[in-house]
Amino acid sequence: MATGYSLNGYVRHAWYMAGWDRDFTQAPQARVMLGEPLVVYRTEEGRIVVLADRCAHRLAPLSHGRCEGQKLRCLYHGVLFNPDGSCAEVPGQEIVPPSVRVRAYPAVEKDNAVWVWMGPADKADEALIPDFKGYAHPDWALEPGHMEMDAPAKLIHDNLLDLSHVGWVHKNSFAGGSDRATRGWIYGKTEVDKLPRGVRVTRRMENVPPVPAGGLRVLKDKGPGDFYSWYEFLSPGIFIQFAARYPQGTLARCGENPPDVEPLFSSYTCQAVTPVTEGKARYYFAFGPDSRFPGEKQFFFELSEQAFGEDKTMIEAQYKIMKMSPEVRTMRLAMDKVLSTYEGIEKDLLAAEA
Repeated sequence: MATGYSLNGYVRHAWYMAGWDRDFTQAPQARVMLGEPLVVYRTEEGRIVVLADRCAHRLAPLSHGRCEGQKLRCLYHGVLFNPDGSCAEVPGQEIVPPSVRVRAYPAVEKDNAVWVWMGPADKADEALIPDFKGYAHPDWALEPGHMEMDAPAKLIHDNLLDLSHVGWVHKNSFAGGSDRATRGWIYGKTEVDKLPRGVRVTRRMENVPPVPAGGLRVLKDKGPGDFYSWYEFLSPGIFIQFAARYPQGTLARCGENPPDVEPLFSSYTCQAVTPVTEGKARYYFAFGPDSRFPGEKQFFFELSEQAFGEDKTMIEAQYKIMKMSPEVRTMRLAMDKVLSTYEGIEKDLLAAEA
């Protein structure tokens, strides 16, 4: 479309998140990913199967069908499909032509998430699934969620790549209304490193007050301290972040090295952005404190819903303006260094696919 967010701009040789593992049962569920209609179901044994969501006969949605053991039956005319997409039965017809089949997508259940390979099946590489950890990891107290956004996935990528917006969009949530914390997100020392399929960004902030996302509710010492975090943003839209608070002076003592003591408080988040269509995306997230503070799990989930709702409001409003003025191009500023670095890496991945 005129705003330049064609689905051709997303890599296909990659694993996209279809949902959390607890979202799927034997009841077929419809998903749209990269503009392709999919149906996801569990076999009787619990294995995840992903097929194109259209019967080979009349293109009726298989997500309106029924799981029968390992197979999926279309409930328009009863055509039955195997997990590999081949046809097992055509009611009233003894011979089943090999051409009666639907596309099967490689699918992996890992780290509490269901991942779907959107490229050619023979290119699927499970080693490309990131270390996501997931909401049930014993080191963290995480609660999963998701939300729909009426905006291209790439606008959400931009948002996650540049966290200086925390001081503005999330001043009253993640930044806790603190001007000092706001300045830390804007002016904190950052380092950017390239990864084979993304970027890693480290941020150091000294002498900042505790905020809700940094353990304000549980820390006995309410005075200033040091904040250290890193995040990785990986193709095709995976965001993983560790953040921790340390006693004041820790970062100065450690210099350029990571802190070498146990943090007073730490948190972790794993997130995934899945393009639905050119102008819609699904955003999956789990966010919470380390396992020392399980009582904060629900608070962090509610905080994340508030903050990501703030992102949703801003990004959807941004996209409306972009559609109204497609001839106006965005402008790059100093804060966009990480975004530009990642775009270069993604460009190389797309070229390798071509």
